[in-house]
Parts: sequence; structure tokens; C-alpha cells
Amino acid sequence: MTVHMRSQDSVFGMGNDAPTFSFIQEMIYVTLRSTYPELVMGNYHHFVDSLHVYEKHFSMLEEIVNNPTKFESIECPRISSKDEVNYLRKTDFKKQEITHPIQYQFVNLFALHTFFKNFDRRNQ
Repeated sequence: MTVHMRSQDSVFGMGNDAPTFSFIQEMIYVTLRSTYPELVMGNYHHFVDSLHVYEKHFSMLEEIVNNPTKFESIECPRISSKDEVNYLRKTDFKKQEITHPIQYQFVNLFALHTFFKNFDRRNQ
């Protein structure tokens, strides 16, 4: 999958958009795989014409550059079935009454975590 964005904020936009688009790619792949079992998921490519940082984030980035931290790698479990895709598509996160985009992302992550935890229990 190739995503070409005209413009993107490197602080919050990139951190949300790239994982979201790759997740959508995986959902589509898993859905199509049930009809085309020989299908292989391709690579994800992300292009941005204007990747920028807003002035309000300058001090935050300066702090990160001046105090490097070892970041932990987090591996998201792969979507293994069309049932998982259907569950995710039917869940109404808007009922959570969350208005801030960052909070919305956390609600989605917690919902996914709960789903995978329960899905693993059902398949043991």
C-alpha cells in the first residue's frame, strides 16, 4: 500500500497516520485473504510532500534531542481472521463521547487490547 500525503505534522500526525494506514492495509488484506487465499500482504510506503513541525512543538523536540531516551519497541498483534475485522468495523467508539483526537486514539487502543485479550481466550 502506498500513501501519499500532501502535508503532515511530524509530531502528532505521523505518529497517528502511519500506524492507522498500515492497520487499514492489514484489515483489507485479511478480509480479501478469505476470498483469495494465495494473496500476500505487500509493503507499506508512506510519502509526505510537506512534513513539518509546528512552532508550538519546538521546545518539546529540543528536549527530546538534548535528552535522548531509549524507546521500547511495541509489537501489535497481527489480525488473524475476518471475525476480528468484522468486530472492529462494528464497534462504535463514538459512543465513548471522546472529543480530543489523542484520547480517541487511546480509547481505540484499549478497545483493541480488550478485544485481542478476549479473542485469545475464546480460541484456546
